[in-house]
Amino acid sequence: MFKRINLTKFFSLFVILSATLTLHSCGSGIEHGSCNVSCNVTTAYAASRDWCVDKAASVHSSCSTSWSSDGINWENLTPPKPPTPTPVDTTPPARPTFSIEQTALNEATLNIELQYDATQYVVYKNDIWLGFPTRTTNNLYTFTDSFLEQSTEYCYSVIAWDAAGNSSEESLQACITTQEYPLKWTTEIRGSLLPATNGDVFITKYSPDNNQTLLQSLDTNGNINWEYSTTDHPPYYATGIIENSSSILFSTSRAIYSFDLSGNFQWNNTDVRSSLPFSDNSTQIYTASPVTSDLTSTIKSFDETGVETWSYETETHIILPIVSVSPDGITYYKSFGSNDIHALDSDGIPKWNHSITQTFDLPVAIGANESIYFKDTTTVLQAIAPDSSLLWSYTVADPIIDIQIGLDDEPYLLSVKTQQETDYYSNIYSPTVYDIYQGIIYALSSNGDLKWKHETALSKEHNILNVRTGVDGFTYLQSENRLIAIDNTGLKRWEYIFEDGVSNLAIGLNGTVYVWGTTLYTFNNL
Repeated sequence: MFKRINLTKFFSLFVILSATLTLHSCGSGIEHGSCNVSCNVTTAYAASRDWCVDKAASVHSSCSTSWSSDGINWENLTPPKPPTPTPVDTTPPARPTFSIEQTALNEATLNIELQYDATQYVVYKNDIWLGFPTRTTNNLYTFTDSFLEQSTEYCYSVIAWDAAGNSSEESLQACITTQEYPLKWTTEIRGSLLPATNGDVFITKYSPDNNQTLLQSLDTNGNINWEYSTTDHPPYYATGIIENSSSILFSTSRAIYSFDLSGNFQWNNTDVRSSLPFSDNSTQIYTASPVTSDLTSTIKSFDETGVETWSYETETHIILPIVSVSPDGITYYKSFGSNDIHALDSDGIPKWNHSITQTFDLPVAIGANESIYFKDTTTVLQAIAPDSSLLWSYTVADPIIDIQIGLDDEPYLLSVKTQQETDYYSNIYSPTVYDIYQGIIYALSSNGDLKWKHETALSKEHNILNVRTGVDGFTYLQSENRLIAIDNTGLKRWEYIFEDGVSNLAIGLNGTVYVWGTTLYTFNNL
């Protein structure tokens, strides 16, 4: 950490050097101007008047030769008077004032009011130099301090500086005490995660160092119940995990593995290439291969013993994430290059196709009464009945990036607004233009009515990624470095900042919230 430093001498020297550089330095014997005056090392040349000026600004030498081409006799010309020195600014800026807000469980933001004559501020935390705030408006500087420890008091103060290097009196201190985090435990993760029905969690890890893919069962405290390694098979990436009434199914890109709920190996199927268990009901397993040599895909159904029950080859290859299965075994998928949703019955026989306006990039969501929700255009959600008849549409202002069904069996939309901002304060001659993002959550009823809407704070650093609902009635919004908990009225209740990036979000039936990238974070609600 850096101790507080006194910058007065530095700023004063800078001012003196700036004043000196208004004259041109001369070398010995160098001739200047029409008078052919030679400067020596003790003088400087004033270019605008053709004079060699003593650096002490007390003696001036004039031309000793005549200049007659313009009819003016330059002999014995009276030297000019030295310029009047600019008064030195010794008045310090006013004492700063600021407010402080705990903007997340582990983050605090200072808002500093702009003082007359102040050009920069320095922030201190617990009397230790912390950093420089950023000017955000005409009258405001802000500074955000992240990754604070839980249940800890932090005290902040501010000093202002002006352009002449004068510093203000230190501001009064303002203190906050952070809350206790809901963070339970963390562990490394490289792949998929599935919350188990008993409160445990299944995760996968891929390790290129020892060429193995691991399936692990962890208890509610992050301890390993059991694990399985694929070192006896080719080491392919994990692609998914599902749990049904009596077994756990673990998929890599080349095989499916089945275990009982205690982790005992039951069977595997290595004939399924690029398999992905994307959904299941209590008796069936569904997988899909992405593309074959003839540019088609295959959806397959297996029973609990791994025996194939049916297979269906699609007209074109399917987009793997855009496949869903209802509790009664109806499969919905979207083919590449097609504007149709396809439905297969529980025996793999086509039921119907439903045309949509644009190609979409999200799976259909299945809610109450088997209603089917999907993105019809970039900003339109549609709901259709199991027979594909239209129920209702809902339009939002910005692109929809996620559709989820809450534990109330009703739909939740996540859209993201993107706009450009221009920063003139960092450099007025070359302003910075950047994108800022705002996530907007819409909680809808099964009839298409808006229950509530929540808009996140604007951010120029992080895209919004996922939304999920929990058994506690909260809705959780995850971006690349934040987790936000929103109550059932649309109000933010708490927020957590991550030091590394996260890209996935899941919620267990016991209310545990899982967020992960290469590190898994688990949370209880406050």
